[in-house]
Amino acid sequence: MAKRKNVSTKKTKGKNEKIAQESYLIDFDINGKDMASMVNDRRCYICCQGSEEESHFEIASDIKTIIEHCRNQEEYLLSDRPIKESLFRVILMNGNKPMTLDEIHGILSDKWSLAPYPRDISRKLLKNLIDNADEYGIISKNN
Repeated sequence: MAKRKNVSTKKTKGKNEKIAQESYLIDFDINGKDMASMVNDRRCYICCQGSEEESHFEIASDIKTIIEHCRNQEEYLLSDRPIKESLFRVILMNGNKPMTLDEIHGILSDKWSLAPYPRDISRKLLKNLIDNADEYGIISKNN
């Protein structure tokens, strides 16, 4: 029986390379969205409990808290959260610096490697979810 060669066209290769190099971040200037409140709500349980009386949120301050404290808490990236929510949290814990699909995939794979219920977090799925994550303001830096 003859072996099949994995045939890949230049068009497909170029598209896959472009997707791999594309970077994503959160656009905090979405019309009709209170992004400051969304970011504030993504702090860990401990941080949210300590500031219940706040009514004015600052994105930069909340991101700093997430980077320095919340990202290290066990519950910050639980594997049972919706994947879009987890994408949002991963970008926040990276300081909203542009991230590639490979970087995002690596973080989720590391955090969820021992999860009791495995999930599909392929790069293709992540790309599809990001492309349809308008409610989270996740955009391509290359746009």
